[in-house]
Amino acid sequence: MTKAFATTPVAPGAPNRLTVTISNPNAAQALTGVSLRDNLPAGLFVAQVPNASTTCAGGTVSALASASSAQLAGATVPASGSCTFSFDTVSNTPGLYTNTIPTGALSADQGVSNPDPASAQVRVLQPPTLSKAFVPPTVSRNSETESSG
Repeated sequence: MTKAFATTPVAPGAPNRLTVTISNPNAAQALTGVSLRDNLPAGLFVAQVPNASTTCAGGTVSALASASSAQLAGATVPASGSCTFSFDTVSNTPGLYTNTIPTGALSADQGVSNPDPASAQVRVLQPPTLSKAFVPPTVSRNSETESSG
């Protein structure tokens, strides 16, 4: 299993697509009933318009606006194949976010799970700051001043 954000860094408040890819290395056996929950780190949320989707046959994605997680359920991953589920995320707080799906988070009807964690990082940029000052800071009546900044 792998995961990736579409863009990094990203501006605060800008939606950013997160895609999880589930691969099945078994040549003769599709994985059925695949389910998985992706818990987002604190400060990162499902976007107001989640745009949730999956390429996994029979799978449904639950990703509610402003939620702290998204879930894939009832999916089939073909033998020797892969499929994805995706949704948009957002954060208004600058910083580096690491989103990890832990070992054992995936379940399937065949009793198999993911042996390794899957992680992706996204950096939310610090917005610019503005300042303004009058020169000189104190002005007597009917005199001129200029602003800088």
